[in-house]
Amino acid sequence: MIWSWLASCLISRNFLEGAKEAGFSHFEVIGRDPRVLPMRISKRHDIPYHHFFVYKDYLIQLVIFYLRNDSYFWHGKIDWSQVSQTGSWMTKQWSHDQKLYGNRGEGAYDKMEFAEVKVDNVYFMVPKYPKKFLNQIQHSTFLECNYERAAKFVTRHYDDGDVVGERFRSNAKDILIAGAAVLDELGIPFWLSSGTCLSWFRECRIIGHSLDVDFGMKIEDYSVRLIPAMEMAGLMLVHQFGKRSDSYELSFVKDQLKLDIFFFYEEGNTLWNGGSDTSTGEKYKYIFPWFDLCWTEFIGIKVRVPCQTLSYVEANYGKSWNTKVTSWNWKSSPPNVIPNGQWPKEEWPEVMQVFEIIEVEES
Repeated sequence: MIWSWLASCLISRNFLEGAKEAGFSHFEVIGRDPRVLPMRISKRHDIPYHHFFVYKDYLIQLVIFYLRNDSYFWHGKIDWSQVSQTGSWMTKQWSHDQKLYGNRGEGAYDKMEFAEVKVDNVYFMVPKYPKKFLNQIQHSTFLECNYERAAKFVTRHYDDGDVVGERFRSNAKDILIAGAAVLDELGIPFWLSSGTCLSWFRECRIIGHSLDVDFGMKIEDYSVRLIPAMEMAGLMLVHQFGKRSDSYELSFVKDQLKLDIFFFYEEGNTLWNGGSDTSTGEKYKYIFPWFDLCWTEFIGIKVRVPCQTLSYVEANYGKSWNTKVTSWNWKSSPPNVIPNGQWPKEEWPEVMQVFEIIEVEES
């Protein structure tokens, strides 16, 4: 098997006819163009996802990579039902090969530069930094937001005059992008958590009546550079709860909007994050079934979400997650919350730190 990728504009009719004349069998997989899904265009617009060229016992896969939002490359999933109609033998032989791009689903990769190389007197374009590209393959799975479901929810629960909600969405987008940029620069993997994950899963946008933006990350990915880097980017530390070994949580503020980072701990086949009540010292544990991370697009940027999003959201919000709720108690409303003891009083100054943000007016 040989794989390559091309921009869709390079797959010309002359190219296909030339391949056929050279003795290749050709199969094409098409699918819906995801770039127009947020526009709610009623007419379906299909684009090519993959081209397969078969010669004797050799398979060449051409993967079509599309640049989305000028920030990342995306490829579609292989729909083998389109191939089986004319190449059933090929489906049996290759449909379970995980090395084929698209067999595991859609994929997303960082935007990259390319360089020209010469192999056997043939010129090829390859990623300028091949190791960086290859390292992304294993964790490239992409989940598209369900825009059809989101549109139904928004139509059912919102009106066009939601001015306050739109203002919050605009501010929340700014802090989300700023926080994501810092963590990406540090190489720290994070995902959309809590209400922000629900925002993506349910509405494909930020919930207008939310109060903050929520990220999750594993405690082993914590870096001592995180807090200084955030503050250099204008996100000031306002809360520091727990400690590295238990219930760690950081909150940052930018333009009066809060970004919460919840740190997750592995425990058997579950993951959990903690919460601390500053008035009583009581601790809480929020338990989630094990999950992997996938890429998605949210407010125009590539971010991670739990691949098993439904079980993640149901753990936090129950079976009624698709119903609008405006009243929420973080200590009792989540179905997955349980008491987790109490901080010793002598540790309170360390494990429940609240910082005052002083805004300096420009003269």
